[in-house]
Amino acid sequence: MLVISTMVNDRTRSYLQPMGLTGGFDEDQDLAAVAFTATATMDCFSQQTVADLFLLYDGPITAQAMQWLRRLANERPVQVILHRGTDSEEDRLRVENQRTKLSTLPGLQQPILLEHASCGWVYDALMELAVCLRRKDEQGYEAVLHNLRLRFNSDSLLDQRLQLLHRCLTAQGAAQALVETTLLKSLLINLEEGPFIHTLVLELAATTDDGSAVYQNRLTALRELLLKGVME
Repeated sequence: MLVISTMVNDRTRSYLQPMGLTGGFDEDQDLAAVAFTATATMDCFSQQTVADLFLLYDGPITAQAMQWLRRLANERPVQVILHRGTDSEEDRLRVENQRTKLSTLPGLQQPILLEHASCGWVYDALMELAVCLRRKDEQGYEAVLHNLRLRFNSDSLLDQRLQLLHRCLTAQGAAQALVETTLLKSLLINLEEGPFIHTLVLELAATTDDGSAVYQNRLTALRELLLKGVME
């Protein structure tokens, strides 16, 4: 089962409206269930609600939404994609708070991915799902879900590596990466060079001038460790 966080704006309405989810999906009713047979907002949920995909409003997750996710997930494998947002402190805290809550779900599979909701591959996939639902194309619907699940396989660790490298382009970003515990912990566990990567991120975060030759040399060393074996 997939959980994808999104917002409501002119771009996302392009897929929310065909799914019948433009009404009743907001910060209070922050969970919507999507299945080929039907879609529903949280105020219409019941024990019989079926979902292949949950759309989660991008904000503080309500206690009611967490209760429904625990109940309807029913220890099925759960994969999560959170809205990436910007590199602002506000967005960083939002994502970390969402990670913390969703990490308590039974059946959660790591990693939790980050992607934009109104552009990029998540947006494209949700647009395709909306088209399939409108056309009652079950085969196409299943294919889109399958391709979304594949994002958690071979490409997921590379995505994490690139996220960390992007963070560390600046000393401030490196400092943020140190408190994004889910991302860094996953790399420390999955990569043999994890301890060296952690040391380099600490050094980058402590550097006062991220335009200096020292910073760039450490960044190059980090890039070589993170992309070792995947960009050759």
